[in-house]
Amino acid sequence: MCIRDRSTQSTWEAKSELIQGGNILKRLHNLDYTKMSESTMKHLRTIIINFNFEEIRKADTACVSMANWCKAMYECFEAYKKVAPQQEKVDRIEAEYKVKMKEVKVMEDALEVIKQKLRELEAEHKKLSEEAKRLNDTKEQTTYKLNNAEKLIDLLGSEGERWTKTISRLKEEEKQLAGNIFLSAAFTSYIGPFTMKYRQRLMELWQKICIENKLRFSNDYSIIKTLGNQMEIKGWNIQGLPADHISVENGILATKAQRWPLMIDPEGQANKWIKNMEKANKLVAVKMTSEGNEYLKAIDQCVQAGRPLLLEDVQQEFDSALYPIFGRKTFKSEGGERISFGEKDIPYDRHFKLYLTSKHSNPHFLPEVCIMLNVINFAVTFDALEEQLLVEVIVKEKPELEEERTRRITEIATYQKQLRDIEVDILEKLTNTTEDTILTNEDLIISLEQSKRSSIEIAKNIKESSIIEQQVNKLSLIHISEPTRLGMISYAVFCLKKKKKKKK
Repeated sequence: MCIRDRSTQSTWEAKSELIQGGNILKRLHNLDYTKMSESTMKHLRTIIINFNFEEIRKADTACVSMANWCKAMYECFEAYKKVAPQQEKVDRIEAEYKVKMKEVKVMEDALEVIKQKLRELEAEHKKLSEEAKRLNDTKEQTTYKLNNAEKLIDLLGSEGERWTKTISRLKEEEKQLAGNIFLSAAFTSYIGPFTMKYRQRLMELWQKICIENKLRFSNDYSIIKTLGNQMEIKGWNIQGLPADHISVENGILATKAQRWPLMIDPEGQANKWIKNMEKANKLVAVKMTSEGNEYLKAIDQCVQAGRPLLLEDVQQEFDSALYPIFGRKTFKSEGGERISFGEKDIPYDRHFKLYLTSKHSNPHFLPEVCIMLNVINFAVTFDALEEQLLVEVIVKEKPELEEERTRRITEIATYQKQLRDIEVDILEKLTNTTEDTILTNEDLIISLEQSKRSSIEIAKNIKESSIIEQQVNKLSLIHISEPTRLGMISYAVFCLKKKKKKKK
């Protein structure tokens, strides 16, 4: 302190007075070595290097502390001289750091603003993406519905045109329904025993009655068109039923009428056809002329088992025990259906079928038999024989034509069945479809497409079938004389055989 304070004298008395003065400790405590001048510290150094602490301790122990304090101050100053530049550098760096940190803070604030903006943009992007996806889905759905709408307009347009024609046809058929049913009922009930000419006369008579009573019927009415099925008829022809008009009518009478058929069959054509037709159903064929009344046992077994039965060579009179079977006089008993047969009641199976054939060319059956059974005349007349032979001639001359005709009939029947099933399916789907779902109902569109294809194929096959029929008719005109000559020969041979049998 004395060195720093130049106003203080360097004499002992002056220094002693300074030390003994008040506030010495406070002044020493507040002394800042960092503010000492270089000259002061050099002067101090020249003093403290001569310190002899042992001598000082001997003189005064308090002075030892003062000497140590002075030495420490000098050493601190020297250390400070080394540290000060570094401290200044540190201070400068810290100042720069603070500046940079302020800049960083500004940048972080700016970054946070950017992040917030980015989050907002991402949220907006997500929202827009979802909206874009929704719009795209809507576009695809709308395009899908538009395509389906175009398909439906096209398909329903073509189907509508066809259905409109069908409705018109059905309405017309509805007006003719009563007359057609009357003619069909009369045909199946009464016309069986007669030949072709008498059948034509009876039909003309019945049609006249319909006209007089203002009962409309189809202009081209035919029992074959009304109750027949081309596919089924073609199957009958393959199974042995002749293809002439009257034989086909007899086939319908034998299979469609409510009464069991009793067939006048001197040539055996009906017998052969029935055996082939019912072969898959395990037909039982038995002659009524067999010994031991075997036919009664066969009837008993077939009625209970539900199997078809063919009674061959029936005579003009029948055992009255057969009448309940002929008349189907069943009754309910013991929880099931039964029928009287002889002196007992036997179970009756609904699958049972009965066919009867007689070789008599002109039998005289009892009236009650004619009431219970459907008498059908399968006897071959000259006209029927001529028609059968014409069919055979055409088959022999142009087998490929008949094969094509058969194929067309089969295809038309197949497509018509498919079309009926599809139409039912379409109507069911239209009934269960609402305005909201009609454009997304893929099954409906598929059904309509199938219906359109089937109707096109049917129209195509019908057109081609009409061409084939024209070819068949043209060929029939060419060969019209051949069946006549063959018929005359065959009929003559048949008549000779018949006379020979009578002589025997």
